[in-house]
Amino acid sequence: RLAADSAACAGRLEALGAREFFASAAEDLADEVPALKREVDALAEAMLKLRAAPEAGARASQRPAQAAAKAAAEGGAAEGDMEILMNLGDAWLKLAEIFCDTGRAELGERAYREGLDVYLHGSGWADARRGDDLSGLVYNWGCCLLSFGQRAADAATAGAALDEAVAKFSDALDLGAAGQTGPLLGLGEALMAQAERCVDADPARALELARAAHDRGFAAALAVDRYSGDGGVGSAEAHALLGQILARLGREPEARRAFAASAATYRAVLEEPKVQGDLGSFREKCDLVYNYGVAAAQCGQAADAAAALRQARQAGGTAAAEMQSDPNLAEARPA
Repeated sequence: RLAADSAACAGRLEALGAREFFASAAEDLADEVPALKREVDALAEAMLKLRAAPEAGARASQRPAQAAAKAAAEGGAAEGDMEILMNLGDAWLKLAEIFCDTGRAELGERAYREGLDVYLHGSGWADARRGDDLSGLVYNWGCCLLSFGQRAADAATAGAALDEAVAKFSDALDLGAAGQTGPLLGLGEALMAQAERCVDADPARALELARAAHDRGFAAALAVDRYSGDGGVGSAEAHALLGQILARLGREPEARRAFAASAATYRAVLEEPKVQGDLGSFREKCDLVYNYGVAAAQCGQAADAAAALRQARQAGGTAAAEMQSDPNLAEARPA
């Protein structure tokens, strides 16, 4: 077995370029980066342990995701393989986000492509008859694509990733996840990201995508779970984006109605006790209060806007300078 063949493992890791890939990151990034490296390597080794490997020498030169997928394909997948594979893909996703969020876009893209490679190979041997969670794999695949599309520096790469993410979330729903909120929320986020990308170049198309994000994504998720915090926030954000696009198109009455719907949805989310645990960190909750204030200001609810903005400022989650520079708050800045 490869796991018992130390020479083969060493050769495989050398071929992966693990030392080079993580060398600079280990110097100045958070401790979680080396931890994630260990997680990825451990998961790859776990996958390889599941199979006898008569061609150890050949596989030693392959990347972990490729070697693991080939081992499964040749030997037939076993119980537990799918869970390990999805954990491996998730580890690459987390690593990619850390790289991108700390300014290392090239390393981030490499990590994203490793994760996508895991899902691509896994989709070829997943078998629902064996109990494999194929819809879950496709959903996770969509999450990786969505994250890649949101962070990719190249516009064409980002656009292609978001297009694929929309397709994967739709596929996950078709494969049996229709009663789950995850794929619906992912679909809403992917369509929102697409809409935001084309607001300037094609506002009519952006309007269509924003409406689809709300109706097919966030509203559909709320129909499944009315207390979905992510669904409520997504719906509020979609209404706010619709208001911005409609205002750009000169459709002011419709824009004010969209902003009013956004403000009402933000207020409902902030006042509902059952979703408070889903609203994230203190900073994220302050951002929601601030966004509520902005939406209220844009639909003419000046008193509500001022109260919300005052609350966000006094809580320390929003700087006064940020409010002063926001053009949407000209008539609603708190004293």
